Amino acid sequence: LSAPALSFHHDQDALLRYYSACGRYKEKEKNKAEWMTESQQYLTGKVMKQVVVKLGRRLGLDISPYDAVTLHVLCSLEVLLPRLTPHSDFCSLFRDEEMFVTAYYQDLLRYAGKLMPEVVDASCILWQDALRFLNKSQGGVSLKFAHTETIFPLLEHVGYLTEPMKGSNLSLTDRQFFGDLTPLASNFFLVAMQCPDSQETTIQAFLNERPIELSRCGTPCSLNKLLEVFPPSGCDFVAICQETLPTNYLIGAGLAVIVLGELVRRRVII
Repeated sequence: LSAPALSFHHDQDALLRYYSACGRYKEKEKNKAEWMTESQQYLTGKVMKQVVVKLGRRLGLDISPYDAVTLHVLCSLEVLLPRLTPHSDFCSLFRDEEMFVTAYYQDLLRYAGKLMPEVVDASCILWQDALRFLNKSQGGVSLKFAHTETIFPLLEHVGYLTEPMKGSNLSLTDRQFFGDLTPLASNFFLVAMQCPDSQETTIQAFLNERPIELSRCGTPCSLNKLLEVFPPSGCDFVAICQETLPTNYLIGAGLAVIVLGELVRRRVII
């Protein structure tokens, strides 16, 4: 295999930060009183109050729900710096089931703030960029790097996130949290495969190197069906966001490399 040729364009924010280019989303995000309603109800609800009382007894202090969440954040920061803090004093204040409660509050905030319909729909420009690459490329890899805020709406757009987050959900120990789906160095990619004796291209989606099913297409899914389920005509950024489509939204990073196998030829987009 020859050494890959790397072509990288720095100006790809308009594609990867599609939410920042969506006027309707930015306007709704400013109205925190509206989209934070459910998370605030959860913060002041019965389950959180029980955690606050228990933490207060251990500390010998009268604390608020905001204090409990702050302690959880400080615990998270200590866990991120294991060499500097081999033992987390803040984490030791919590029992596991109590951390589920404070973590779920933070997830509710992120869910309501980052998965508004406008931003989920706007992620279609990144998805269509992926489909164009798979449909036109004769091999190679398209790589793009961003943050959780880019991946999560896209997962909702393609139908992978099927369980809505509600403050009334009290079964927390057996559910997936945001950190489970998009941990540090998380990734989402598609692999296109074509067997030597077939002209059909099939697509397998992966989240954090594990195969996942696209609810509207199955697994694996033929490329033709994927293009049928997600037609370019269904992605109208201007109508979704009431914003002019960024002129540079197609610019991205490309890694020209073809991986050959005995049975399968693969094309990958990340």
